[in-house]
Amino acid sequence: MKQICITIFKVNKITERSRMAGSAQQATHLWWHVLIKTLVSMPLKTADDAKAQLVDECKLYYKNNEDKQKKIKEF
Repeated sequence: MKQICITIFKVNKITERSRMAGSAQQATHLWWHVLIKTLVSMPLKTADDAKAQLVDECKLYYKNNEDKQKKIKEF
């Protein structure tokens, strides 16, 4: 005996894409919210250390780009 599967629900692709985009937007919003709360709650010394570390990483990443090196020094 051969069985046949039949779907009785119609899926609206536009609605599904919209739901997925909404979830991605919510996740992005939540991530930024957590990041800002974390940065604001950091002690000043830690924030200064983090800035110095970021600048050092940028210098390494852009070590062959003179224009970016100038902007890093201005920062």
